[in-house]
Amino acid sequence: MKPVLLTALWMLSQIALANPTSEFNTAKQRIDNDYKAAVKSCGGQPKAEQAACKRDAKSTMQASLADARKQRDANAKCRECGTIAAINEYEVKGEGSALGAVAGGVAGALLGKQVGKGDGNKVATVAGAAGGAYAGYKLEEHMKTQKAYEYEVKLTNGKTQTIRPDPAHEQPKFQIGDKVKLSGQELQAR
Repeated sequence: MKPVLLTALWMLSQIALANPTSEFNTAKQRIDNDYKAAVKSCGGQPKAEQAACKRDAKSTMQASLADARKQRDANAKCRECGTIAAINEYEVKGEGSALGAVAGGVAGALLGKQVGKGDGNKVATVAGAAGGAYAGYKLEEHMKTQKAYEYEVKLTNGKTQTIRPDPAHEQPKFQIGDKVKLSGQELQAR
């Protein structure tokens, strides 16, 4: 008898938020199968205990069905609700600024000034400044690039939606399996 109750409780904990009606039907089928197995196992008990065993199995089945209905109804009410199915890392590209370009340009000009004499020195200085400015801009851009996380959310209607919170999170704020509610491109714990 206890395995039926444990199976029913496990099954309820595993109900995903995909489609409330189909999930309920799946849960109901499992509960029915567990009930039939429990009633069958009651037959192996002494005659005096069989009626009580069958009553317990029926009571467990009814409680499990009531819980499954509550879960189905709660899932159906929240169309913006779901479960975190995956967490993916991505990069938020940094932006270079005039500061990086100026610093790179000065360093490039100083290096360019070391090359050649006369007009060659002037050309090397200008080329060094231009190359240094570009390199400084790109270096700053690279240094400001950061990791962020996006979430794949399996909604109650069965669809999956990818959410990239704004501002980007440097560390995941949710874990796979967390129940959440969508609010635009933001997630809230449920």
